[in-house]
Amino acid sequence: MKIKDKKWVYYLLACIIPTIVVCIAMFIKGIFPFGDKTVFLWDLYR
Repeated sequence: MKIKDKKWVYYLLACIIPTIVVCIAMFIKGIFPFGDKTVFLWDLYR
């Protein structure tokens, strides 16, 4: 395959890699998408 044919892979990785990194960081810090420890509640606090 030519490089032009695989260009979509770079766009897919550009979306998936940051999503995985953010999910890992949130898991390590104990932040969950629902419940008392959410990013949304922190945003509403200030």
